[in-house]
Amino acid sequence: MILEGLLKSIKSIDPKAEITVLSADPGETSAKHGVTSVPKFPAGLRSLISYIQSKNNSTKKAVQKCDYFILGGGGLFGSLNFHANIIWAIQAFMAYRLGKRVIMYGQSISPIKWAFIRKIVKKIFQKAFFIAVRDADSRIELEKLGVTRKIEIMPDLAFRSQFIDQNGRTGTLEFPITKPSVSTRRSAIIALRQLSSLGPEFKKNITTFLNWLIEEQNYYIKFMNFQEGKDSDNKLHYEIIEQIKDQTKIQHLQNIHDSTEVLNHFATANFVLGMRLHSIISATKTATPFIAISYSSKIDSYVKDLGLTEYSINLTEINPEKLKKLFNKMQNEKMSLKESLKLYNKDSQKMHLVIEKKLLHNLTSN
Repeated sequence: MILEGLLKSIKSIDPKAEITVLSADPGETSAKHGVTSVPKFPAGLRSLISYIQSKNNSTKKAVQKCDYFILGGGGLFGSLNFHANIIWAIQAFMAYRLGKRVIMYGQSISPIKWAFIRKIVKKIFQKAFFIAVRDADSRIELEKLGVTRKIEIMPDLAFRSQFIDQNGRTGTLEFPITKPSVSTRRSAIIALRQLSSLGPEFKKNITTFLNWLIEEQNYYIKFMNFQEGKDSDNKLHYEIIEQIKDQTKIQHLQNIHDSTEVLNHFATANFVLGMRLHSIISATKTATPFIAISYSSKIDSYVKDLGLTEYSINLTEINPEKLKKLFNKMQNEKMSLKESLKLYNKDSQKMHLVIEKKLLHNLTSN
């Protein structure tokens, strides 16, 4: 979703732009998005060996040829994953080393606990040609690090591309729309994030709430993975699914790599319980009521920008009664909530155009 929005943004600025994407899976990226794609710069032993053994060094050649290097978007820097900071810092440093102007675009910066990483992040942002972060809190974090460059604020890049629903309608959906054929009952999408800090109490609380949704509210539950590979959501979802009493009302959505398919699932749901940031963003894009589970400052910053902090609950405060209370509040206010989400979608499109004009001005005046 981020890449789709970024590509649309670049083409809006310069329709003739030639784009190469650095990717963990260049073949899939090229096939899906119709762009040239090469591997990222190495940030681990295996990727370094592959890079050294490569005869054509396609990554280095692609960056040497480019006029601008864009890093983003997403939550690339913060305290959640030490190694992630190194991976993304290497991409920026390599671009600087090759003499390229770097655009930091659509990122969020959470508080960083490591002094070494804080120095690195300050350096790569201070050298940037253009900076646009996806929430006000991220600008504050960069300013705390000592970044003195001008910092713009933009919505998440996922909002740059409009959603076309399964009925061919563009933009924010008007409800009701056709429900999926699998069931006429109400459905909820659950998108949790696997974290090492999650204990059995968290899983028990979520399971109790979901059993209540099924038994008392007649809901059909769909678990959706937003992360695969090493940090896959699969394990956590399976552990909770095993504790659901009525297995006939459960569906586990896996290996969905098409953003339109993902958004169609959200559009036909009645409610989202989301821990993954882009599950909450998907709910917003489809005007689907949600409860956000906050495990990171990027969740807090996003719901604050939405003006919907009352629909967020901290990871450490979760219990079934609080979730039920939030769910009932959402049910009572769902029409006004949907209107707020539709308005945010429209405003986001306008805000992206403003940022693109500012970036274009910088590109043409330098």
